[in-house]
Amino acid sequence: CMHLSDDVMEILCAQLCKENVYHIHISSCSMQCNVMNSLGLLLASSTKVTYFGFMRNCFVGEGSTISALFDGIALNQSIDHLCLEQLDLRNDANSLARAVREHSKLKNLKISHCKLTDEGVGNIGIAIGSRGRMKVLTFEQLEEFGPLAAHGMEELITSCVVLEQLHLSTIRDSQSISCLTGLGRALRNTRSLEHLYLRNFRISSRDATELGRAIRHNSSLEQFSLTDMAMGNVGVKALGKALPYNN
Repeated sequence: CMHLSDDVMEILCAQLCKENVYHIHISSCSMQCNVMNSLGLLLASSTKVTYFGFMRNCFVGEGSTISALFDGIALNQSIDHLCLEQLDLRNDANSLARAVREHSKLKNLKISHCKLTDEGVGNIGIAIGSRGRMKVLTFEQLEEFGPLAAHGMEELITSCVVLEQLHLSTIRDSQSISCLTGLGRALRNTRSLEHLYLRNFRISSRDATELGRAIRHNSSLEQFSLTDMAMGNVGVKALGKALPYNN
């Protein structure tokens, strides 16, 4: 764990501008607002970085926020893999949604344990769907997954015609409700999604029945993983009956 001071950041930015750096991974650092601004400007001007990982970092000082970083990512034209883990994005989900909407080359996005709200997950999903370029999307350890998040995922799967993998999981005792019916509707129409992983969701008999109907008609899924799902016997039977009909 280290503190990224102005001096350290100035040296880091100067070095990154000189060298052919393709991967940047920043983990377990504390930084102030001006440092975040410098990092955002670095990413905005970079034409070589393809992977950016930002994990377990904290922001200190009045006005410190991650939004400047997302502003830089929005202007970047080279990053195709973005990984965000163990951050507090409750107040910055809209900034992230704007970044993924405006970024033209982002194909792989992982967001894990970032305290996103139901609305935040939904807005990010809709933003990704509007671009239609994402191939691999991971939302892990979600604290909330309600109707807004479910709607965002439905819009994403329906609109993003190149999406190949979708990973969704919630934390135990999360504020998730049974609202996966829309996901089933989207699965009926997708022609690109090959891998779907769901973990630790409450799933009603109605949701399971709708997922079963979707699987019957879906022609793209190759892997469908359900882990720690509370669905009951009715849901299991509905999915079991559908599997032999999947193409």
